[in-house]
Amino acid sequence: MDSVAGVHVNPADLGGHPLLVPTVRAPVAQRLGVRLPLGAFFERATVAALAERAATA
Repeated sequence: MDSVAGVHVNPADLGGHPLLVPTVRAPVAQRLGVRLPLGAFFERATVAALAERAATA
C-alpha cells in the first residue's frame, strides 16, 4: 500500500525523521506568525492538528 502525504498524515508514517522538526519550526513560525513550542510538533504531528494548535496560540 502506498502512502500519500496530506494534511491528516503524520510525516513519521511516511519515513520523516524527528530530527528534521527544528528545520521546519522557523518557517512555520514565519508563515503563521506564531512560534509553536517544539513539543507541539510531536504532540500534534499532522499539518491539520498543528494548524488547530496555531489558531489557539
